[in-house]
Amino acid sequence: MPQFDQSSLQLLTEALTRLESGFDNLPDHQSQFDLEPARDALLTTADRLEGQ
Repeated sequence: MPQFDQSSLQLLTEALTRLESGFDNLPDHQSQFDLEPARDALLTTADRLEGQ
């Protein structure tokens, strides 16, 4: 059974969208952030926390 209520997680998406819109006046910026290591770290953490 999922522990996270998907409707409440939607609030996070809504908040991030609003936050992002606050940067509309800034010049374009190309992120150099490498998603793969962050993904690996987050998934490893999720695996370790599972069942805690």
